[in-house]
Amino acid sequence: MDDFGHDPQVDDLPPLIWLDAFPWLRGASTDDNANAWWEVPIAVSGSVERVVKLERIAELAIERLSQWTIGQIFPGLPPSFPLTALRLPVRAGNVLARRGISTTDELSLLVLDEIMDWRNVGIGTVSTILQVLAECSMSISTTSVMAENSTGRQEDRYVEHAHPPVLSSGLIASVREIAMWQTAIGLPAAPLLGDKIPAGVPPEIRSARGYLEALSAKDVLQESELELDAAALLDNELGKLDSRAVGILQKRVFADKPATLDELGIEYGFTRERARQIEGKARAAMLDAISSGTLHMVANAARALIGTIRPLTDLVRLMPALNGTVQAVNQPVWRVIDRLDDAYQITEGWCVVPTLTAAREWTAAQLQERTDYHGVGRLEELDLIECSPDLNQSELTAEWLRSCGYIVDDTTVLTRTASVGDYAAAILFLRGSPMTADEIIECFAVKRTAGSLKNAMTNDERFERVDRKEWALAEWGMEAYAGIRSVIRKELAKAGGAISINRLVEHITGKYSVSSSSVMAYASTPPFELRGGMVKSAGMSRETRKPPRVHRACIDAVMNGSIAFALTTTTYEAAVQSLPSRLPQFLVWRTATNYSSHRS
Repeated sequence: MDDFGHDPQVDDLPPLIWLDAFPWLRGASTDDNANAWWEVPIAVSGSVERVVKLERIAELAIERLSQWTIGQIFPGLPPSFPLTALRLPVRAGNVLARRGISTTDELSLLVLDEIMDWRNVGIGTVSTILQVLAECSMSISTTSVMAENSTGRQEDRYVEHAHPPVLSSGLIASVREIAMWQTAIGLPAAPLLGDKIPAGVPPEIRSARGYLEALSAKDVLQESELELDAAALLDNELGKLDSRAVGILQKRVFADKPATLDELGIEYGFTRERARQIEGKARAAMLDAISSGTLHMVANAARALIGTIRPLTDLVRLMPALNGTVQAVNQPVWRVIDRLDDAYQITEGWCVVPTLTAAREWTAAQLQERTDYHGVGRLEELDLIECSPDLNQSELTAEWLRSCGYIVDDTTVLTRTASVGDYAAAILFLRGSPMTADEIIECFAVKRTAGSLKNAMTNDERFERVDRKEWALAEWGMEAYAGIRSVIRKELAKAGGAISINRLVEHITGKYSVSSSSVMAYASTPPFELRGGMVKSAGMSRETRKPPRVHRACIDAVMNGSIAFALTTTTYEAAVQSLPSRLPQFLVWRTATNYSSHRS
């Protein structure tokens, strides 16, 4: 007899029935108790019945225990057993070998869901691996986890019906009065509280009906029964396990940071393998507990309310008992049921079906269908979250999408933000008008530079530069901006080769964000020229051009400040007109400076 009151000669018996080897079968199976095949002796090796049962065990594990580890699913799996010694098909063996898994110890720590997510591993291969492991796990004895005074019998599992409810005389009288009335009017088979009360019903019957409709549990149950909320029922079930099993569940299954099997083995004084066996059998016993009776109804109601996604705060508001504390493990009811029932997952403040990963994948698929070409979706048009009618669904939807990593503002969600170009296109689409690169960057939720954005938009056909600094979506059909020279060239073509400088400046500055001085500078330098207030292409000048060497000499003279035009001219205007027509504007300015200096 050990410190926990267990006799190894009694506890460590080889499994005789299927439930001995796989204690979770009753809780995970969808078969009714009338066909409780898990309570029959294990079929002989090699028989057809044995093969069929092993296939069913693998199927149930995949359907109901995807968040369990292999060690929890198969508590009888022998420790440190080489996988090469198992009769695994070549494909299944290669799958495990490629991931460096060579013993049952290494495999027992893996969660089944992780294995099913392995690349290029189909459900058939996973099922085959599980069947082989199930066969192997039936060859070793496992320890009992039930308390010494607990039979673990299903009929003893629930205590809420230990005493029949005491019905008040008022309740019985009201039921009889309604029944007598319906019989009197020829409706003996009609539900007593079915339809709305029709006109002409006597006041006595209305009163009796109102009494019944106002009944609560407090009017029907005894005081001791009113204490049996979900937390108390779970405590009752945990009380049927021995203290080591409850401790392992608390520190490993229900904990935020689970203890390792080695740590548990040291604490309780047995091997990590024994700790794994106890964990698997204890978890299976609790799964069995929430698979029938009132706890089963609680778990099913929570699953139905969650739908696909629901905030935990809303679920607890609808089912307050879920926030109660299970004293045996010091955890809220919702945490205990969540860790036992793989039909849904509660994490990060969200309740999702069946897992967080699956809910996020479903969300991505929904967004793909309901967003536009630029990945923009309206929150009010998204039906992703289950919540009570009095809550703001759009706000909750935004909160959920942010938790999934999407960019969300007050009314929209952006789903295409992986690249700078995608992000910029979505922002421009929402703004509906041209923006500068700096303005677009200010809208980014991630840090980027205006330079990288400009480079991306320049090489992306979705964008068009429509001003010196502004960008637009090409789909808007706005005129592209190619620079001031191109604009001047177009305006000259429209005007027949010459245009007033004032008209040109007014047009360009009114359409683009450029200054009048910039327009003047471009209009007076090649390939254009400005004469007498008119701009035209420099090639259109009919003056006899001086030889290059004359120009060079003139330029040198101006740059050296030695041109002596002041000796032959008396005004600045005359001095400027004496310069060659193609002399650059800055030389004209220099000439004027020299002239003024000379006059002074």
